[in-house]
Amino acid sequence: MMSSKEALSLKDLSPRTMPQEYINTFDLTHLNVLEWPSQSPDLNPIENLWYDLKIAVHQQNPSNLKELEQFCGE
Repeated sequence: MMSSKEALSLKDLSPRTMPQEYINTFDLTHLNVLEWPSQSPDLNPIENLWYDLKIAVHQQNPSNLKELEQFCGE
């Protein structure tokens, strides 16, 4: 088991997503916290895929649901 000195917590410390009680707990337990920008795609790599898909669909410009489904199946 890791000691608290070896552990690292990677969190989006945005006040909108991280309640103050959690932030206080990190302070009290002396956990190492790596601060990360809120809404960072590095924390959520699927966001990069959604962006690429959005661009590809926009470039294809399907005119109806059937064309969209056909494009997504390729």
